[in-house]
Formats: sequence, C-alpha cells, structure tokens
Amino acid sequence: MEMPMKTLWVFLFGCALMGCDTFSRGSSLAANTGVAVQAVLATTCGIIPDPNEIGDAGCVTEEPVEAVVRVLDGESRLVREFVTGSDGTFNVALAPGSYVLVATTDAPAEIISEVREEVAVQDGVLREVTLRFSTAIR
Repeated sequence: MEMPMKTLWVFLFGCALMGCDTFSRGSSLAANTGVAVQAVLATTCGIIPDPNEIGDAGCVTEEPVEAVVRVLDGESRLVREFVTGSDGTFNVALAPGSYVLVATTDAPAEIISEVREEVAVQDGVLREVTLRFSTAIR
C-alpha cells in the first residue's frame, strides 16, 4: 500500500519538529549507538584562548541554543542532517565509525556561527557531544 504524499510530508515535518530520528527497521545497530548532541552558547566574562578550555567556571555561562547539525563521514559526505530542539539537544543513530559534526546557528555577528567537532562512534555507545558556540572575540 502506497502512502499518500501529503501524509509522508506531514510525517517528515512532524519528525523534524519532534526529533524522531530513529533506527530503520531491521537495523543491526545497538539501540544506543550514535551521538547525543547538546548545542550551547558559551559566554565568558573575559577573553579565553579556546572555548573548550574554559578555565574559571564562575566566569562562563552556557545556554542551550537551537542549531542545524550536519554529520559528515570520513570522505566529507553528508550522512545525516538534523535540527536540535530549543533545548539544544538531539540524539542521532549512527553506525560505528569516525564523523565530523558541523553545527550552525543563527547568531549575532559577534558569535561564531559554525562549530566543527570530530567524533568517534563505537557500537553500543551513545557518545555525548557538546557543541559550543562562543564569541568571536579572542
């Protein structure tokens, strides 16, 4: 039985909004293989050399931010693309391997609007990844 096109679009739109990026039927992947993404806007009270070396925790705040995340394989081919929720989170199923997450967000000019993060996925592991957007001032 063929699904009407309108129903398919409604389903896909609903999945995009609700984050129902699931494993396909018959998948041999473990139910928890992939990445759990958290996108945040990191603001500091001073200049830091690297957003991943935030130093004094009293000087940094992180707020969830909605982002578009592209998952690229080792050959820079697009594997998946998704939008995080307003809370900045999204879980995505991926086969074991090496990937690059490329996240973008709508941000004022003083905020770095693209973040890249390399990630290795292991079978049976849901890898937690925080994507930090920060000020462009260094």
